[in-house]
Amino acid sequence: MQTIALLFLSLPAPTSACDEVEAAFAEALTSPSHIRDLAASFNFTDGIAGRIDYDLPDVGPVSIALRLDASGSGTAALSIDRAPLVDLQFVDWEFAGELGHSSTSPSPKRAARIAASTVQLWLDEGLELGGLGEDGERWKCWLAGAFAAATVGIVTVTGCGPCGATTALAAGAYVKNKCDKAQNKKDRR
Repeated sequence: MQTIALLFLSLPAPTSACDEVEAAFAEALTSPSHIRDLAASFNFTDGIAGRIDYDLPDVGPVSIALRLDASGSGTAALSIDRAPLVDLQFVDWEFAGELGHSSTSPSPKRAARIAASTVQLWLDEGLELGGLGEDGERWKCWLAGAFAAATVGIVTVTGCGPCGATTALAAGAYVKNKCDKAQNKKDRR
């Protein structure tokens, strides 16, 4: 997490909404998550169907729903206080783009806080998934990276396409790599 924060903290002072979101994202990543009431349920039969719900102070109830078929194609949706914020598309297990987003954009600081929480679920809160079977660790690392990469949709909602993509790629790669390395250490024991 420090690597991502250092990347963003080394940016020049904010001059646009994109710069403001990136600076706020870096700050949010290094702050305590304060995530409450975390609950997750997933089904890994013929793909992935699942949901993560939690409460984020100063934001409200957050819900992430994911449905991918066995080929890795499907959608993920993020809602705040039961109002859809962004819908994302995945194809062949890769993030493929945004299907749609709310007509009302969160403030840059709020968008960054929401985006950071999708990373902190895995890193700070230690989200555990049940029912993963033999491929459990592979699924967990993929999901962690996918949810972190979902920050692209959240940050893009604020009108920051290029910085949203940069933030998402950095966050998604960081989380997946950290998860994979942890699993490799575990396998060597």
